[in-house]
Amino acid sequence: MFCENCGAKTTPDERYCENCGHPLGSEPTPSTNRTLPPIPLPRMGRVAPDPITGARPQPQTPIPASANALDGPSTTAKPRHVRLIPILAAVVALVLVITGGGLAFTHHAGMWGHRTLPAAAELQSESGKKLTANIVADQLHSQGIKTKVNKVYSGKRSGEFAGYQNAKAGDKIAAGQTVTVNESMGPGVPKGTVGRKAADVAAELRAMNVPVTFRQMPVDDIKRYPAGTVVTTFPADGSPVADTKTGINVAVASDGQADVPYDIIGLDKNTAKKSLESAGYLVTLKPKFSSKRYLGKIVDSDPKPGVYRPMGRRTTLYYGADASQGINVVGEHIDYDDGDDGTAITNVRGLAGTYCTDGSDCVTLTPDGTSGWESTLVTDEQLKSGEWKIPDDPDGVMHFENGLSLCTYVQAETSCIPRSRESRGYLDDFLINGDTGAMELYSGNGLPNCGTQIFPFDSPVYCTNGQIVSGPANIDNYNSKDATKELVYKPKEFFVVMPVGANLAKLKASGYFAGASDYRPDANRPYLIRRDNSAYQTVKAYADDGMTLKPDPYAPGSGRTAFKQAPNTKNVYYLVEDGGVLDWDALQPLTVTPNRTDGTTDTKAVFNQAFTTLAGKYTYRPGADGKFTESMTVKSDGSFTGQARTLNNGKYRDTSKPEEIATSFKGRFTSATENSDGTYTLQCDAKSFTADGDGDRKSIGFETCGKFVAYPKGTFVDVALGGNKAGEKIDTPEAYKYLNNRSTFENWTIVNKGTGKSDFGVYERASE
Repeated sequence: MFCENCGAKTTPDERYCENCGHPLGSEPTPSTNRTLPPIPLPRMGRVAPDPITGARPQPQTPIPASANALDGPSTTAKPRHVRLIPILAAVVALVLVITGGGLAFTHHAGMWGHRTLPAAAELQSESGKKLTANIVADQLHSQGIKTKVNKVYSGKRSGEFAGYQNAKAGDKIAAGQTVTVNESMGPGVPKGTVGRKAADVAAELRAMNVPVTFRQMPVDDIKRYPAGTVVTTFPADGSPVADTKTGINVAVASDGQADVPYDIIGLDKNTAKKSLESAGYLVTLKPKFSSKRYLGKIVDSDPKPGVYRPMGRRTTLYYGADASQGINVVGEHIDYDDGDDGTAITNVRGLAGTYCTDGSDCVTLTPDGTSGWESTLVTDEQLKSGEWKIPDDPDGVMHFENGLSLCTYVQAETSCIPRSRESRGYLDDFLINGDTGAMELYSGNGLPNCGTQIFPFDSPVYCTNGQIVSGPANIDNYNSKDATKELVYKPKEFFVVMPVGANLAKLKASGYFAGASDYRPDANRPYLIRRDNSAYQTVKAYADDGMTLKPDPYAPGSGRTAFKQAPNTKNVYYLVEDGGVLDWDALQPLTVTPNRTDGTTDTKAVFNQAFTTLAGKYTYRPGADGKFTESMTVKSDGSFTGQARTLNNGKYRDTSKPEEIATSFKGRFTSATENSDGTYTLQCDAKSFTADGDGDRKSIGFETCGKFVAYPKGTFVDVALGGNKAGEKIDTPEAYKYLNNRSTFENWTIVNKGTGKSDFGVYERASE
């Protein structure tokens, strides 16, 4: 980049040209091009010396003309002596006063010499708007301070001013010195976190204002991973936070037990296999798509790295593979008696994982969301939306046809065999049947929909008003035209899988994408290209004759509609490796105290982290009849509000009270202590607690409003409530497990540990 005004070379993070001060990216204006006339200095009456001799010429005394000069010979006039020294002294004094006072004024104003760097509170933004890094850079430039903008992860919103990089407010900035203004990219894991001591990064990570969870990660090689060192994170090192609810997970090297220690990751596959076999494990090696740096090296395992099974001995290690092994990654070899061997696509779960764009938009593919076959995946978004759920199914899972698969509809999993005699016809023009190394992962199996459901062609049913209804008992009375006239094809989830080594150029040249883009995906990492289904319309499945079923234009094959968008920054999702493969909930929590130079504990940082983590809506339901319930909202500043509701109905209703007794309450937690088991001990301020309504603080469980303990997801109920005995406390482990039919907490849970007889409450955070 070059300055449009002076031609000097510039960098993208500079707002103004360092050479001439011109705003970069702006057209020259008359004011910036105008040359101001020189300001005349006072004449001091001193004559410059001769440049050769150094002598100063003597001033000539002027001889005035005689009034009668024309009348005759003139006579020499007596020279007039002017007192120049006092005048010169006065002029010099005046100049010194003027310039000295001006210099003092302009220096104090920062117009020359050193300038004082202002604090954020001294900088101005438009009313109601946040102070952005660009606003700060502009205001500093107006004060004569050179700046450049640097993007960093922080607890502030994207674009906001996140402090100075190489200076601090109040510093004196010398003329010509450049100040780096930090622009927030939102929360994330700063580059270089992995490899540092957890205690050294704890404060910086917690300043991101998202939950930060440290976990113990067993390792064998303590030279490679010294105890207390960060071995991996999720999101990955240098990546933004995609989910502010789960925040940042940090794995810290420890000496605990694990079937597969983390240092297996990145080892040569054969070396890793021998290492585990020497420890008595039965090891199977399988390929999995990976980045170029992990080809032939271990990238994942089953069980996951860091997990310990007391009785487990069988272990699967996954090593990095590229497009040349694509079929082997997602399939298994099949031998047929007729000699038509091949690889059947039975392992689509080999593509499971989390994929993220460079802008932190992520999608997770999981094999746990569909019924029937194992050869389907489902996105986390499909599971949350509920669009593809089976009606009235107690498990709430999707039909396998709506799961993500690599093949069209077939009768058996082992019938999908690309590049074989079996594939002719139904896999024509599928990428997996071609030579680009790419493959299509899509939902719907190429079948039409009746409303939100796949239409079953194997029974006499009708599609009526978007619902599947039973047909006539007598098959002879079945009218197929009437049965199928409402069937449609809908654009559903569709990804192009691009392993390392896949030929994107050939794919583009084939016309696979209708649009064009200058974006070049990172070919050293496996990625997905996601179709934007909002650009497509629902179409009828049958031709006008009512008898001809058209091919699905939104599924792979010869009738496929081209992608309207070529690969770009918003639709390319890269596989998240390292921390992305871990089962974080299965790892033991770890308390990390940030290092401080003064040797003290940063209680404010612990408090902020605790309530950033715990903020949310909680519910408490101690009985199956639902007669008493409580809701509580905890805020990030430690304050909480809630409401208790008691139903006053039934056989033993108190007629003197309303049918529903409601009591609102509010209070504040004043401290939070992080414990070694990952829990937080919270102290309620009894004096600030108030209850208003039909009940009192005892009736809603806040007799003392004293000690509370927050337990993370996965905590065993027996651990949290083990000290409560029936007859003494309402909340016993037995009562909770009977009521909820589970033995662990499904989310963060705050338990009232007060010493009063009427202190009770097990508040479990609602899933979002």
